[in-house]
Amino acid sequence: MTSTTQRRQPLILVAEDDELVSKLIVQVLEESGYQVAEAGNGREAIELFQELMPDLVLLDVLMPELDGFGACKGIRALETSRHTPIIIMTALDDVESINDAFEAGATDFITKPVIWPLFAQRVRYALRGSQIAIELHDNQYRLEEAQRIANMGHYEIDLTTQKLACSNQLVEILGLQHEDMAPDLESLLTFVHPDDGHAIREAIDSLIQGGEPLNMDFKVNRLDGSVGFACTRAELVRDRNKQPVRLVGIWHDVTERKAAEQRIHYLSYYDELTELANRTLFNDRLQQTLFEAARYNHLVGVMIIDLDRFKKINDSLGNDVGDQLLKEVANRLQPTMRKCDTLARLGDDEFGIMLGKMSAPQDAAKVAQRVLDSLRTPFYFVDEELFMTPSIGIAISPLDSNNIETLLKNANAAVFQAKETGRNNFQFYTSNMNAMAKERLSMESRLRRALDNNEFLLCFQPQIIIETGDLCGVEALLRWEDGKNGLTPPDEFIPMLEDTGLIIAVGEWVLRTACEQILEWQRCGYELNISVNLSPRQFNDPNLIDSVLKVIQETGIDPERLELELTESTLIESEAKAIETLTALKSTGIKLAIDDFGTGYSSLAYLKKLPLDYLKVDRSFVLNMKNDEDDRTIVSSTIDLAHNLGLKVIAEGIEDVQSLTLLKEMRCEIAQGFYIGRPLHPSQFQAWLTGYQAVGTR
Repeated sequence: MTSTTQRRQPLILVAEDDELVSKLIVQVLEESGYQVAEAGNGREAIELFQELMPDLVLLDVLMPELDGFGACKGIRALETSRHTPIIIMTALDDVESINDAFEAGATDFITKPVIWPLFAQRVRYALRGSQIAIELHDNQYRLEEAQRIANMGHYEIDLTTQKLACSNQLVEILGLQHEDMAPDLESLLTFVHPDDGHAIREAIDSLIQGGEPLNMDFKVNRLDGSVGFACTRAELVRDRNKQPVRLVGIWHDVTERKAAEQRIHYLSYYDELTELANRTLFNDRLQQTLFEAARYNHLVGVMIIDLDRFKKINDSLGNDVGDQLLKEVANRLQPTMRKCDTLARLGDDEFGIMLGKMSAPQDAAKVAQRVLDSLRTPFYFVDEELFMTPSIGIAISPLDSNNIETLLKNANAAVFQAKETGRNNFQFYTSNMNAMAKERLSMESRLRRALDNNEFLLCFQPQIIIETGDLCGVEALLRWEDGKNGLTPPDEFIPMLEDTGLIIAVGEWVLRTACEQILEWQRCGYELNISVNLSPRQFNDPNLIDSVLKVIQETGIDPERLELELTESTLIESEAKAIETLTALKSTGIKLAIDDFGTGYSSLAYLKKLPLDYLKVDRSFVLNMKNDEDDRTIVSSTIDLAHNLGLKVIAEGIEDVQSLTLLKEMRCEIAQGFYIGRPLHPSQFQAWLTGYQAVGTR
């Protein structure tokens, strides 16, 4: 074991009498980074195993002198082969040969002709399993040695009288009083569970008759009716005539150790939170299913399910609610699958379904639709009503690929397309999706450098007081321009800033730049307010209040000159937290506004609780109100509602004098739109400001 752990590359022993096949195997293994030793027959394989102690053995079945089954048995008879994986290679694709391989002690089998892409994977999986087994064995050995040195649970049995003598520790382990202790070996064995009673009796007989030391784990019956586990190690004590006279051993309760081993095994293949398969088990099952599908001409589907805006909910409501939501999602997804499918949690908010034995891609579409349907109804947590939608990507083997990594990559590309098409839908992979994914990655990479490269800028769109025509403020609008790609539309890069979390740093830059612009205009004699948009991720950032206060203090602006705008959808996710955050911002003197009012879902009961200053009527209503009576009614009603709540109204989308006149009649206070002024670069705005003449509305 020591020699294998010191190797830089695993050593694999190959026993194959066919020179051509042997050369191919060696080539594949060496290209995969392994050392290889070769044997021409079974007997030579056993000898080389004892000499080299390889990490894995590959045995052909049909070999001269000693076949693969015999060589496997011979190697397994060696104590040093206990954790060494042995793979039988056979062209005999029948159940009997496979059974013979496993009965001989094989770990796995590979049928000929060999599928070479899978060959190295099978070897890699076998080596990984062996390493895990070795590590578990090492832990077990060290634990048992420490218990033996501590003499925990010592017992002695007189082989002539069968009388038992034991230590106090064993009495305590069995839960007895010392006077109730079993008087002989037979009574002690009554504590052994019936499942293991026969095996331990045989082991004791072998110890007495042949002198082989006893070392066994077995189940025990506890006095409370539960089943535990114990470990016993025993040796013979002989008299001067070398005749056995006593059996001496230790008995230790290893229930916790067994539970830990089961726990380690569980965590290696399952997600602790949802109790679903994890990525490792998902990939293993997918590999097996792809292999079977190739033989039986089935389709296999890989479905990736990404929960839309989960991180926003997790950030705003906390990890406890997020974890509970993930468990509830897992519970809803499980009934959507067929018996041949596997559901797994692949990442934080990412689930996967392996769809086996499909006859047509439409089978995957049916499962995807069931997934969508399962998540339509809201989730409820501590008086919070949460809606969770999925974006689903599907890749099909062999149509899209036979390779696990490629299938997963293609399914993820389809997830991205599902998000791009509005979320809460499923998309099958198409070849152009990878190009789109690469383009997105390229843009994300450029975005991550944009702040350091000073590629962001603020444009300013003027706002006027409708009654007087006086300029009162501007809205700061983020733009991105680099030397190679020019201006990128805001609707392309701002959602990406939000998804990647870059919006936090960029948002702070926007806030600081806007405050510095307020000071610059003041030095030029202009007292103007600036409104800045806060994204949902910024609003849910726990450092938002401190960040805003820091910028105000460091720039020294009058907080009343700063207005923060939020959308209705940002505020409705958590009422209590939204009110708390807005109240803290309001206490600094900052003005607060709801942007795009009328397009969200907030109730009036909720709205009146918010410490707001302005409602901004969405431009979609203002644009058509002169020709559309419904839009005109919506705008008028919104203005009346705002006034009744003590709020002022800002109307966006003013593109002609008629709209401005209508708003004045409705007693709207502030107007913004192309008719008044387009978003302007700071240098352009300065020129516009200098030559501005009040719009004649009086």
